[in-house]
Amino acid sequence: MIKTEKTLHLKSCRGRTVRVVREHYLRERVPCCSSLCQADCDHDGKVLPGDLTHYMVPDAAVVVDFLEILEFRELQGVVFTQTACQALQSKGRRYYNRLRSLVKDPRHDCVLFANEFQQYSYCPREKGESQDKWMTRCVYSAAVWYYNHLAGMMNIVMITEDQEAVAQYSSLNSGVFVISVQVRDSPVLVQPSAHLMSSHSENLFLVIQPQSEATTCCKVKMFSFTSSEFTFIVKALLLKMSCWDQCVSSQKAELLHPFRSGVIDFT
Repeated sequence: MIKTEKTLHLKSCRGRTVRVVREHYLRERVPCCSSLCQADCDHDGKVLPGDLTHYMVPDAAVVVDFLEILEFRELQGVVFTQTACQALQSKGRRYYNRLRSLVKDPRHDCVLFANEFQQYSYCPREKGESQDKWMTRCVYSAAVWYYNHLAGMMNIVMITEDQEAVAQYSSLNSGVFVISVQVRDSPVLVQPSAHLMSSHSENLFLVIQPQSEATTCCKVKMFSFTSSEFTFIVKALLLKMSCWDQCVSSQKAELLHPFRSGVIDFT
C-alpha cells in the first residue's frame, strides 16, 4: 500500500471554493471483476463474462451525458470507473444513485472499477491540467490497465467525446481502442479513430442519417461488433435525434453493410 495526498477543490454551502488536502491510499490488488482475471482478484459480486468481443469503458463525460443510454440491458461488458462515477455524483445525487443501482442490478452486465485506488492506473492531476482532461486521462489509464491485467485476452474500447483524446491516445496501445461519439441533429455520427479503422476494418461503428423529414425510417451504415449492441446504439441515438417516434411506427431501419443488406427490427 502506498500513501499519497490528493488535493480537492470543493464548494462550500456559501458557494466559496475551498482547497482540501486528503490522504490517498493506493493498492496493488484492486478487484477487476472479470472472469478472465489471471491474478486471482477477490471478486465480491458481479463479474464480466469472458466470451465478449470487447469491454467498453466510457469516460466521465459520456457517463454524465449518456447515462440513460448506458442503462440499456443490451449493452454488455461495461466498466464504469471511479472517476466517471464521481463526475456523475457532482451532477446530482439522483444520477449517482441511478448508476449505483445499475451496477448492483444483476440483470445489467456492468461493473465498477476503483481506478483511483489502483496503484498502476492512478493518475495524479498535473499542474495546469483541466479537470476534464485529467478525468479523460484517468479513464484511459484504467482502460490500459484492464488490457494489461487481463494479459491482452480482451480488447478494450474507450468511448469519449473528446476529439483531442482520440488523436492523442488512439495509437498508443494496439489493444485499447479510443472511439469518439458525436451527436448532431443531422446526420448523427459515431466515428471510429483512424487507428481502429486501419487495424480492424470491419469493426467500426456506425452512421445514422435520416433519409428525409417525410420518411419514417433512417438509413444505418454499420460495420458491426455485435448485432444486439448496435440495435441498442441505433435505438439510443435515434432517441437523441428525436427520430425515435418515426422509427417506432415503421419498427425497422434499413441496414447497409459492405457484404450484406437487411433491416434492424426494433420490436
